[in-house]
Amino acid sequence: MTMWETRGNAYCYFAMKLTDGSIYMVHYDDLCMRQLHNEGTITEKEFPAYPTFEQWIENMEDML
Repeated sequence: MTMWETRGNAYCYFAMKLTDGSIYMVHYDDLCMRQLHNEGTITEKEFPAYPTFEQWIENMEDML
């Protein structure tokens, strides 16, 4: 993902699928900050703070 970002790509996200089938989009920078501050992995309880795949798609369409 670092190479993807350094090549000028603006949308550096990971799609995270939970066991219930829901998919959340987590920005690469958010994961880097968690690692920098030793916050560990994202818990299932924290995922609602991130956009769902559907919300993310709507946001991307609004930006066009």
